[in-house]
Amino acid sequence: MNIIKKVLHICLLIPVPGTMIQGSKYIALLFFAIALSGCADIDGMSDEASITSFHVMSCRPEGIRAESPVITGRTITIPYKNNAPSCPGIITVEASYATAGNVVDVLIDAGDDPSALVFEVNSAFREISLITKSGVPVTYTVKLEERQSELSIFHFEVQDFAPAHAGVPPVGVLNFCDKTITLLLARDAFPLTVTPAITLFEGASFKDYAPGAGLEFQTAGDVHTLTVMYDGEELDWTVRLDVAPQLPNSGFDDWFHAWSSPNETKEQIGRGAAELFWCTTNDPLAGFETTKVAGERGGAGDYAAQLHTNIKDVVGIRKLGAAGLFTGFFKLNLAYLDDPVRMTKMGRPFLLRPVKAVFSGKYTAGRPYYMQDPETKMPVETSGNDQGSCRVRLEHWTNSAGKVLYNYTPVTQEEYEAITREVVGEGERLISPVSNWTRMEVPVTYHHSTLQVTHIIVDFASSKDGASFRGADGSVLTVDNFELLYD
Repeated sequence: MNIIKKVLHICLLIPVPGTMIQGSKYIALLFFAIALSGCADIDGMSDEASITSFHVMSCRPEGIRAESPVITGRTITIPYKNNAPSCPGIITVEASYATAGNVVDVLIDAGDDPSALVFEVNSAFREISLITKSGVPVTYTVKLEERQSELSIFHFEVQDFAPAHAGVPPVGVLNFCDKTITLLLARDAFPLTVTPAITLFEGASFKDYAPGAGLEFQTAGDVHTLTVMYDGEELDWTVRLDVAPQLPNSGFDDWFHAWSSPNETKEQIGRGAAELFWCTTNDPLAGFETTKVAGERGGAGDYAAQLHTNIKDVVGIRKLGAAGLFTGFFKLNLAYLDDPVRMTKMGRPFLLRPVKAVFSGKYTAGRPYYMQDPETKMPVETSGNDQGSCRVRLEHWTNSAGKVLYNYTPVTQEEYEAITREVVGEGERLISPVSNWTRMEVPVTYHHSTLQVTHIIVDFASSKDGASFRGADGSVLTVDNFELLYD
């Protein structure tokens, strides 16, 4: 019966943002598992399964050229070059592959066609799960890996800047689609001179810029154009400034329909699947906990995010779940059904040191308060009062070789778990019941004076101990207009 519990766990407890496996496939897998449970020799069935070859048949849109895929362990990497006029938001790969072992079904996390993989480029990975005779999934991660053009700037490092109080981070944020390099400033500090060290691809050179020369900015709106030449071709890059930057969609006004029928009425936060920065723990299969509601200011197009703690009761299994809203992403992986925390990847690239975060919030605490019974794993009443929470954490990421991971978003679970994280600064605000919009602060305390920030985690929860399955059924946290303050 273990596989049945696993399948029910996926239907009830695993929240998934973005495109996901359609419910019909889950139902089919559930009945398949129930049928298997009646077999006396289910424990003797083999769990062995593998993808032995993988071939790309075609790519869309036109201009995307895939190279030979590489299979390493359970990760399939598809290198590609983008020769399209602009960066596409979605790339569709038609593929064929061969499997070995006791494979009885194949699940794809984007629809029912196992030959079509649809990648939202900013979170470009998909999963193929081979279901074995015993019902155990063997999951492969398929990811895109862009090979940059020889005309591209590979790295932009800040060697020096003046005045010193501008506090420019040591690197520029490169956008290969827009061909822009963004320098972040915590405050106005003009005139500003930045001296960069720029790494080009081998054989490329600048047309008019002398390497090592300073870039001068008189105002925040000034830009510089750097023209890169290679083999008779030219490409313009723009260097720009962003003063006191905020996190994308931190007013929570943009939402989109992330799921197909029958969950098409449910919404995800963001402008589209290719532009995710915030993530919710919505679950289209068993209800959803983060909803779009009227915003603090109440005008047209002004929305807020409302997070709910609920007890779900489906097919006799009860579980308390607290909603989350955080910077990062959550990705279903059938291999981690017994450890859903491993599917949560918190952290987005960010380079500055805000002194505090502020936001508007309201909170209703439900009753009674529950904890998880260690034996049955179901919620049982206990003493306590629920609170919401907002946690802010600035981290320094490096890889196993000690390389600092600026502007890095891990794709596979192995990549995420290989990161070494050091907390640079952090703060937390516990939220007690309040019926009206209230401006709340989260001061950030820094533990390191010089260690560079590379990533930010902002994590709202409708129950502060929800990750431990503690909270109150009916607790509701509503948040709006999150802002970072630098002075």
